[in-house]
Amino acid sequence: MFSIRISLFVFLFLLLKTVLSQQKEAIIIESKEFDQEFNEAHKDTLNANKKNGLDLLRGVITAYEVQVNLVKGICLHKHKVDHIAHLGPSVAAGLGAMLKLNTETIYQAVQQALH
Repeated sequence: MFSIRISLFVFLFLLLKTVLSQQKEAIIIESKEFDQEFNEAHKDTLNANKKNGLDLLRGVITAYEVQVNLVKGICLHKHKVDHIAHLGPSVAAGLGAMLKLNTETIYQAVQQALH
C-alpha cells in the first residue's frame, strides 16, 4: 500500500512538473513575441530616448550639487525637520538634467517636488 502511494506521488509530481514546464515555455515564447512587437512599434521612441553614461553623470552631479546647496543654504534643524526633505527637489533637478529638459520644465518639477 505504501509503495503504491509513493508511486502515485511520483507520477503526479512528474506530471505536474511536465505541465508546468510546458506552461513556462509558452509564457517565455509569448513574452518574447510581445517584446518584439513592442520594440517594432516603438522603435523610433526607444532610439530617440537613449541616454549614455555622460547623461547619467550629468544628472547625478546636478542632484548632488542641488542637495549640497540646499543643505548649506536652508537649515531645517531649527524646524525639527531632517535634511532628507531636500531630496525631492534634488532628484527632480538631477532627472531634468539627465533628460536634458528645458529650464522651465525643470523649474516646475522642482516646485512640484518641494510641495
